[in-house]
Amino acid sequence: MSVFNGQPFLGQAVESILNQSFTDLEFIVIDDGSTDDTWETLAGYAVQDQRLVLLRNQPNIGVVRSLNRGLEATRGEFIVRQDADDVSLPQRIGKQVAFLDAHPEVGVVATVPQIVSVNGASFGANAYTATQNEEIQHRLLDHMCLCGPSIAVRRECLLAAGFYFSEGLDASEDYDVCLRLAEVTQMASLAESLYQYRQHPNSASRTREQKQMFNKAVALERAICRRFGPVPPQDKFATAARDYLQAAIIGVARNDLEAGRTSLSHALVLYPPLLETDEPLESLVRAYTPSEATEAALAYTESIFRDLLPRTRHLSRLESRLMSFLHMSEVFAGAEQNRPQRIKAHLWPGLRRDPTWLLNRGVISILAKSLLRRGDSKAGQLD
Repeated sequence: MSVFNGQPFLGQAVESILNQSFTDLEFIVIDDGSTDDTWETLAGYAVQDQRLVLLRNQPNIGVVRSLNRGLEATRGEFIVRQDADDVSLPQRIGKQVAFLDAHPEVGVVATVPQIVSVNGASFGANAYTATQNEEIQHRLLDHMCLCGPSIAVRRECLLAAGFYFSEGLDASEDYDVCLRLAEVTQMASLAESLYQYRQHPNSASRTREQKQMFNKAVALERAICRRFGPVPPQDKFATAARDYLQAAIIGVARNDLEAGRTSLSHALVLYPPLLETDEPLESLVRAYTPSEATEAALAYTESIFRDLLPRTRHLSRLESRLMSFLHMSEVFAGAEQNRPQRIKAHLWPGLRRDPTWLLNRGVISILAKSLLRRGDSKAGQLD
């Protein structure tokens, strides 16, 4: 386990391993240059339990290099991951070891996690439901379908897969190592939720979203090249190109246009036809459209097509349709709330962007009422 400034969840994480029903273990924790009370907390636990092996980085060297330093210190037949803000249920390691003992053909076993909030309450959809090798192998060539910090792996399999986490793939290091492991062994995941996977504003998936998606695409691109040779079929690259495109969209959404342009360049080199159809671009643009204010949504969408994407006839049509949709959403909201000014501000811009809205019955009704109000207003002025 690597930890950097791990308060306030560190105690729960450490105790959840030291209190495992499976006791024949060493718990290697790397403090990656923390500036809070992390080291003092760890030292206090180490005095009480000699199974806790502490390593300390000064200065901070990053999670991947820290994990690799920890791997070098391991001695066990099995290597188990844990994140510093998560909790392993007491039976977790025992059940994973028992499964590996009973299934010698399987080299990696995870557990379907329970997704929890800061206070430990369950929430959100679980993307880690695959349990059988065939399904896991298939899904891995699309997305990370195993809960990375919940895995237990045979040392011999990790050695066959290169042993270390890949430097430069921060925030997607678990995905990369699982792709490599999938090439040397069968994989499984226990259906029982034995791991509490905490999601909060400071978790890596929230704070490093653009970098995580870019590195995910890199890991997938490398896996495809390993599996299909130096010149893989172009369609195999479509999924990795989609991930690069998503990293590009996130870059614009997070006001990092340079990262967005770099990501898009990788996407188009990998799979040139990527932008010749509406999908996946339309879904990705919609997914990151700001929801708090229409003006922000319009500015974001305009920036995607003006500052990031190439100018083509197809993309111009898609931009008009998406911009029109945002305007017309405001029109319908204005009609529902009886706010004529809101309708007036967005009706004509929406229709100019996409005149096909004139075929929509709701729009025809709103337009008629708008014209009637305008006529009544002029009649009042004449009177």
